[in-house]
Amino acid sequence: MLRRDSERFVEAVESLADAAPDHPVSRGLFGAILPAILALHGVRGLWRGRMPFVGGRPLRWWELHGAEALCVAAAALAAAAFLHAHFFWTPHPRFHGYGTLGKIAALVAFAAAAGGFVWFGLIAN
Repeated sequence: MLRRDSERFVEAVESLADAAPDHPVSRGLFGAILPAILALHGVRGLWRGRMPFVGGRPLRWWELHGAEALCVAAAALAAAAFLHAHFFWTPHPRFHGYGTLGKIAALVAFAAAAGGFVWFGLIAN
């Protein structure tokens, strides 16, 4: 059973390399509304310098401050950019290349934010 779940996860991740379905609902909901909410949350975190975070054992809410909060906010902005590029730009035949470049840039930004979070939260602390 675990093998099937991991195969589904791999298939879901591989589907992100393809173009999203060209459906107005997915384009509007996952390409515009959800990324806008996520981006507003990230901008609010950058502005305030605090971000909520779920972690620890047992799972609980943390209030991050400082560099860790900025890294989580940057990761939220990168995730919003990835969703927008994937669901809004890649289905369009004319702008598919821009969507792919946007996804690559968002993944690099997300990796940098995650690396900063690990560095400031775990290593430099």
